[in-house]
Amino acid sequence: MFKKILINSNKVNLKSSDFKKYETDGFYLRKNFFSKKTAKELKKYAEKYYGEPPRYPITLNIHRKDENFLNVITDKNLTKLVKFFQKSKIDALNDQMIYKKKKSTYAGQSWTYHQDNSYPRAKYGSYVIVHFFLDDSTPKNGGLIFFKGSHKENLLPNKLRVSHRERKNKKGVTRPGRTINKIDLERVKNTYQKIDLNASSGSICVMHSYLVHGSYPNNSKIKDRATYSMAYLNRGSRLKFSGLVSKKIRTKIN
Repeated sequence: MFKKILINSNKVNLKSSDFKKYETDGFYLRKNFFSKKTAKELKKYAEKYYGEPPRYPITLNIHRKDENFLNVITDKNLTKLVKFFQKSKIDALNDQMIYKKKKSTYAGQSWTYHQDNSYPRAKYGSYVIVHFFLDDSTPKNGGLIFFKGSHKENLLPNKLRVSHRERKNKKGVTRPGRTINKIDLERVKNTYQKIDLNASSGSICVMHSYLVHGSYPNNSKIKDRATYSMAYLNRGSRLKFSGLVSKKIRTKIN
């Protein structure tokens, strides 16, 4: 089953202006961080061994059972970058392999507007997400939606929804995510700029866990939108909740 994949990442010389942009926007996009070959091979490998065709639901915590994904989440160049933004040593916690394979059951997965830290409820700024785009990601094939600067909000009241292997609605779309209540969401929409994130294969995006975000369904008939999303926690920080479906277990990163 196992096929070793070369994880080819690039060193990044980060500047104080990069940190300032992250502090202001709540996210940081870096193109060509991993090679397109690495992205392509990881996608193909994950689909073959973990994708569960024809549905292709999210695979949780794939790094705990597969060395290739462990090598990604602990990649030296990647974790050095995360430490730069976190200003702390870090532990890897959990991950999601999101396929959004065209015409599959979960191609129509469209996350409701939520904040990722509404799940573990870690201390502000101590929990962070990194998205690794294995395909080009656009609004047309299920890309991410950010509200720029909304990470400055507190954790907003939200409603728990099934967020793994959730059912499709009548339109063929699934709607996971701890949905922010209507009043606060309207305020967020009126206060912060909506960003439709466009990212090329091999890019990564560091996302603050308080950033309000969601995603479009993949309605494309010709394009997938595979993404490997990883979560990290500052060394010494604690979680209020470790998770029900996706237990958060620390992997120490030197």
